[in-house]
Amino acid sequence: MIEYLKSRFRDHSKLSISIAFLFTISLFIIIAQFILSYYQYTINKTVDKKEANRTLIILGTSRQIKYDELKELEKTSHVVNIYEEYSNWNLKDGKNFFIPQNNYQITSLHLGRNIENKKEVLINKTAENDYKLSLGDTLYLNNKYKYQIVGFTNDDGAPTIYLENQILREIAFKENAHLSKINLVVDEYQYLNSVIKELHSKGYEANINETLDQEVNSLERIIDNLKYGIYAISFLSIIISLSILNYLLKNEAKNNALLKLIGYKNKKIVIMNFIYLLAVLIMTFFIEFVTYFFLKLILDFINIYTISYIKYLNIISIIFIINIIILIVLSIENYFYLKKIDMLNIIEES
Repeated sequence: MIEYLKSRFRDHSKLSISIAFLFTISLFIIIAQFILSYYQYTINKTVDKKEANRTLIILGTSRQIKYDELKELEKTSHVVNIYEEYSNWNLKDGKNFFIPQNNYQITSLHLGRNIENKKEVLINKTAENDYKLSLGDTLYLNNKYKYQIVGFTNDDGAPTIYLENQILREIAFKENAHLSKINLVVDEYQYLNSVIKELHSKGYEANINETLDQEVNSLERIIDNLKYGIYAISFLSIIISLSILNYLLKNEAKNNALLKLIGYKNKKIVIMNFIYLLAVLIMTFFIEFVTYFFLKLILDFINIYTISYIKYLNIISIIFIINIIILIVLSIENYFYLKKIDMLNIIEES
């Protein structure tokens, strides 16, 4: 068998050209996957800059969620923060009333500072002007809760008071406020869907925030278009691989004829052809990996984004498996071809 693999009847220049073609079409798929991966990486980095883009929302619960349930939701994988929004309730300070809000919903301050401890609150510009309030004033909300004003926000609208998340949650449950929305902030955009699945397994329906940046939406459209391009490239690459492997098999006609004349069975010839072309694929696979290994070292050194070794290995492994499947199909075809051909004619024609 070793002698067969070294056969002097084989056209080694055609073999080298075929390996080059196999390497090139694999490279097309790898480049396409790299571009897709780069845009996905760019989206993740762009989205991650804004917390709102990494926020999942649980809406319209058919029952009032308990305090312990909210604490349990905080343990969800990749969730780094959770805050609630309540509706149809307010807190009073004497004759003045305020709509309670979470301090995560603050846009900006025009006076004072942000909350630093659980006994401090912020109020909006409307409440400041309508109720003639000043920094340092004390509020006795519902005659139960004592807080100090440390800042005024730029928000207009109804008089609003902003409390620290945990305090707002505790007061809301004591006052039987209606929980209208739960916001869960995920550490990275790429984990949104996995968190949604985990929440679904716990009995919650979560939605992605619909206010994603226009820049992100544009990048998503680019990715969708790239996927179609990759599908087309992959399909074309499979056709080319099929043609190249089929060409290499047909190029073995003289070797196959000689082997059959000296007594080799068709099955053994097919197996030897398979091993020969498998060696070609392994050689191509090895060249691809070594090429990327050195390329990644260079790109990492100059701090340019690249696909990880594991992801790259996964890509070329898939390409390799597809080529093996093609080779198996062609080998079966080759077996039936060998049963029909006239070996002497092939040798004479060659």
